Amino acid sequence: RFWYGDKILNESEMQDILSETKNPLIVSHIQAAKRQRGWQHIGFAAFPCGLASLYFLSESGGGLFSNQYTANDQQYEDNAKIFAVLGMACVTTSITLKVKRQKNNAAALKLYQQTFN
Repeated sequence: RFWYGDKILNESEMQDILSETKNPLIVSHIQAAKRQRGWQHIGFAAFPCGLASLYFLSESGGGLFSNQYTANDQQYEDNAKIFAVLGMACVTTSITLKVKRQKNNAAALKLYQQTFN
């Protein structure tokens, strides 16, 4: 939430007001924050990646504690590891984009306050 005078604005309303200034530095921060907001939801891709990882792990010759081992089992275990890493990457990317988005919004607000107040 952002204050503008005596009104409380949401993020998109604040960005619209700051974009109207046509200041190139402010606009670049706002555009970056909008892109980061769009990609921030990639963290939800971790759920299907986790499910795929569990599926491949369960298909690998009876699981982790099986004595029987085939070449196919190695491929299933490798796939399980790949999907687990992809899931973690999705969550990490989502968190990073959220932090960067907040920093870009704060930088745009700071520039606006320094320039127009």
